[in-house]
Amino acid sequence: MSRAQPHNMILAWSNCISASTLTGSWTGINNLKSWYLGEEAVSTTAGAGPHVITATWTAEQAVDLVMLKGHNLLESGTTVRVQLYNGSTLIFDSGAMDAYVPAPIGYIPWGDNRFWGHMMGPWDRCWGLVLDELLWITKAVVTLSGAGIDGVAISLPILYVGPSWQAQANCDRGAATGVHGPGDIQGGDYGVPLADDDPLPRTFAATLSHLTEGEVRGRMRELLAHTGRGRLPFLTLPEPGTAFGIMTQTLLAWMPDVPRVVRSTTTAGEFTTDLDLREWLA
Repeated sequence: MSRAQPHNMILAWSNCISASTLTGSWTGINNLKSWYLGEEAVSTTAGAGPHVITATWTAEQAVDLVMLKGHNLLESGTTVRVQLYNGSTLIFDSGAMDAYVPAPIGYIPWGDNRFWGHMMGPWDRCWGLVLDELLWITKAVVTLSGAGIDGVAISLPILYVGPSWQAQANCDRGAATGVHGPGDIQGGDYGVPLADDDPLPRTFAATLSHLTEGEVRGRMRELLAHTGRGRLPFLTLPEPGTAFGIMTQTLLAWMPDVPRVVRSTTTAGEFTTDLDLREWLA
């Protein structure tokens, strides 16, 4: 079963890792259970590894997205492999997949330096695997192979394993990608951009159009409940790419204001909402 609209924006907030038992040769491995980019798990395995993270659960978990956020893998010669189990049965194996995917010629991806107007920082680096269907699992094994940037140990602050929401009609992307880096313009003196490592948050405006009543009452309500509890962060993948495959663009975001869901005046049973997303830099 393939996703009906593979390029539609994906939102994810229910990280099953937080309730898992994590094992592996990593210092601070339980840091992966938090949303904090400043708290990393660091591999104690020398060289290219493999660097293995195993997550187990006593009850089945629903999963269709696996994401590494803020990793420090080199841009060449590094791979990620995801294996998902139900009990002792292997139900999914991605095989070794490149940690980076080159962008098509002429296309500027959401995370590209030219998109933001300044260099990407370490928190921009991510790897995500979007599954075609929801799988029920009790164990996930994520294997990283390769070296870290500048020869340092492999590190990772966030591992997301869980469900995601991709609206059926979804993101009005042409009008929704009004992205501006506050640090580039507003954060500088008299409009002069700050340094490339400027820590001020970036913003992303997204419009979700043609939402069904079921989506609003179900997944949209879940998202609002999550973000309403102390402004908790979540992942958004503005343009995932293929129905099954890896992508290298994401924003760890939060919403400063609860969005208003508006019923369409022209089409029965459809709704629209505008999401004001701010980068989470904790």
